[in-house]
Amino acid sequence: MEGHFLFLFADGHRALRAGHAHLASEFYRGGRVISKHTGQGMFASMVQLTHRNTRRYGGYIVHFGVVVVIIGFAGAAFISTKEQEMGYGDKMTIGPTL
Repeated sequence: MEGHFLFLFADGHRALRAGHAHLASEFYRGGRVISKHTGQGMFASMVQLTHRNTRRYGGYIVHFGVVVVIIGFAGAAFISTKEQEMGYGDKMTIGPTL
């Protein structure tokens, strides 16, 4: 069962990387075109790009934020906490080690 989960996790991670590469490429290409035409810096061009087509690029930004939140919630499932008084040289096991 654990191997199946890791496969799904790796497959989802690969899809997210491809989506992020497309998103970064979209902003870079659009920013580069505006930068060449206006002489602005790259960051200012990307901001202008977002203002020109708010529906498209705003949607990209919002969906990227949703993905980051979902990854945060998924990662929170792996957090383990434990409190215990310890002396010098004592050892404590928190959870299984992979």
